[in-house]
Amino acid sequence: MGEIDLTNYSPYSWRARIGLVIPPGNTTNESEFNLMSPEGVTVHTARAEAHHDASESAAMMTDLKQAMSDLTANGGTPMDVVALGCTTSSMTLPANELIKGMQDISNNMAVSAVGPSIMKALDVFEIKKVALGTPYTPAITKYIENYLTSHGYDIVKSDCLGYGENKEEFRQIARTPPELTYRLARSIDVEEAEAILLVCTDLPTINIINQLEDAIGKPVITSNQASFWATIRSIGLQENTTEFGSLLAEH
Repeated sequence: MGEIDLTNYSPYSWRARIGLVIPPGNTTNESEFNLMSPEGVTVHTARAEAHHDASESAAMMTDLKQAMSDLTANGGTPMDVVALGCTTSSMTLPANELIKGMQDISNNMAVSAVGPSIMKALDVFEIKKVALGTPYTPAITKYIENYLTSHGYDIVKSDCLGYGENKEEFRQIARTPPELTYRLARSIDVEEAEAILLVCTDLPTINIINQLEDAIGKPVITSNQASFWATIRSIGLQENTTEFGSLLAEH
């Protein structure tokens, strides 16, 4: 038997390593990525402050550059793709500009980010009219609406849970009971909406996507689901699963 190069081998990540940049207080994104990951795919995280306004784009990119460096440089384990896992941070810049900036930081490795991933998910369903649900304050929700409308989507209905006035409220997002998120989604389901969009990577959602789609008969897109889908597709992993909604089942 010939010599085998084990330089970058791992018994758990023999298919792919995903580098995930998430806010310091986020406890859901990594968990849901791990739950969705097929065998042979592992998730490795770094932390960067969350940003909630387009005026913070320069600070966001500085924080992101440091986190991506922590994941991929200075003797770190090589990643196959790096995903920015903060919804609001990913919306501080236009989608193309953010992805280009991430590619420049990483020397053109595969990258993804929540905002662009959400739009890719909507586009694969050919959806423009969206009902938006968030756990955030009305002000942050409006910021997300503005981002989506600036990229050509029509927010036909939106509502929010009102979290985000302080750090403790942001921590509360990860503790949101699934039934509360389910009721939020049902409350924004108006006839003209072609899909339900639930945003925030710290909001637990993946266990209710199928139930919601069965109830309303429309695609349900969530931050973590769309981000994970776009991330694995960017590195050629094409397998489907029926556990987390029609996006991962059909596309």
